[in-house]
Amino acid sequence: MRILDDGGVWGIYPEGTRSPDGRVYRGRTGVIRVAMRTGAPVIPVVLSGTDRVNPMGRRGWRFARVRIGFGAPRYFRPADRDGVRGATDALMAELVQRSGRRYVDHYAKRFEAASRQ
Repeated sequence: MRILDDGGVWGIYPEGTRSPDGRVYRGRTGVIRVAMRTGAPVIPVVLSGTDRVNPMGRRGWRFARVRIGFGAPRYFRPADRDGVRGATDALMAELVQRSGRRYVDHYAKRFEAASRQ
């Protein structure tokens, strides 16, 4: 919040980690909670092609085209816990729609842990 209060820009992946398989996973509520506390807009951003530039499990970068798509800024008023979860789910739905990827209604970290067993 200090970065935003000082006039800076803060970027965060609402999933909390890199998608292990290219699907969009359930979002963590931190991005919405910070936006509600600071009044800062949330600008939905979709990246595509990053899997070719930096493949999971491989060292080093590769040359490839990355596309970046921006949505309209969204503002959030303070809300209770259910409102924060609902706003997070709505943000993730927009990211799914913009990316054309499938949605998974659980956290990516749980997927990673289950796939290691």
